Amino acid sequence: MKLRQTFLQRLKQFYSALTASVTESDLAFIQKNLSKQEQALFFQMDVVDQRHALDVAGYAYQAATARGLGSKRKVLVKAALLHDIGKVRGELTLLTRLAFVLCPALVAKYRKKAWKSLKEHASRGAHMAETFGVEKEVVDLIREHHNQEASSESLEVLQEADALL
Repeated sequence: MKLRQTFLQRLKQFYSALTASVTESDLAFIQKNLSKQEQALFFQMDVVDQRHALDVAGYAYQAATARGLGSKRKVLVKAALLHDIGKVRGELTLLTRLAFVLCPALVAKYRKKAWKSLKEHASRGAHMAETFGVEKEVVDLIREHHNQEASSESLEVLQEADALL
């Protein structure tokens, strides 16, 4: 049953990547939650990553509200919008991303630069955010969003949202 759920989730993610777009209401949401400098970081991502980040931010907002983390919502939304900024536009094709999900060893062997980009995007994104003056709590969430051990409830929400969407 779990394998079927995972397959269906990945199929949905692939379809979402093929049809990814950012709407006018998304732009308003971005402007409301990110400074001009942070928006520059957000918009250097591929539209696929922008759409994913917007979906993660929406989920994180709802999850934070449901868990009584209202005071952390602003930080969580900002971290969700910026969590993949280490994936720079043009570095990863959709087919490379698909191969990474289906068979990571194949990407590791034949697409070394893409593999490195995928594996290091969290630390690179945190460095970029820090350089642009993003607050430390957001930088830390970006850096840690792929760590196995969630060190805070905020990180747990971000990881959950990232994994689901």
